Amino acid sequence: MSNTEYLNEFYKHISTDSILVVTSQGSMIRLYCPFQVKAKVSFPQIEEGSLVWVCRVHVSIQFKDVYIIGEQAYLAVYFQLVASGTD
Repeated sequence: MSNTEYLNEFYKHISTDSILVVTSQGSMIRLYCPFQVKAKVSFPQIEEGSLVWVCRVHVSIQFKDVYIIGEQAYLAVYFQLVASGTD
């Protein structure tokens, strides 16, 4: 099965409007979009340290988490989650 075929099947079973987060206490919570993240690096439209809202979540063809911010896709690794109740 190709990565594309796998992802097509994967998306039949997941949602693009939330993520699961493990808190520092070890419990799991679901955060629904939109949720806020802080940029760890600068992008043309986003300055490092800026707080932005994630409107959707996806997985890349390389199986990396992707945040949709505005209409642009960004790898999640470049952002820090900012949410109350996740500590």
